[in-house]
Amino acid sequence: MACGTPVIATHHGAVPEVIEHGRSGIIVDHYREMPAALDEADKLEPLECRRYVEELFAPERMVESYLEAYRDAIGRAVVSQ
Repeated sequence: MACGTPVIATHHGAVPEVIEHGRSGIIVDHYREMPAALDEADKLEPLECRRYVEELFAPERMVESYLEAYRDAIGRAVVSQ
C-alpha cells in the first residue's frame, strides 16, 4: 500500500483494521475470491493507497496513538488503586 499497490486479503485477523475496502485494497470473505477481486483492485487509485498509508501509519500518527494508549492505561491503573 505504501508504494500505491492495493492489497487483496481476507477479512480474518486484523485485516479490516489495516485495509479500507475500496480505498487501499479489497477485502474478501474467502481466499478463493481473490482472483475475482483483481479487476476491482486494478480500479483503485495508487495515489489514494499511498495517502491512506500516510494518514494511518505515518510515524507522527503512530507515536501519538501509542502515547494516547499509554495515557489511557495509566489513567485506568490510577483510578483502580
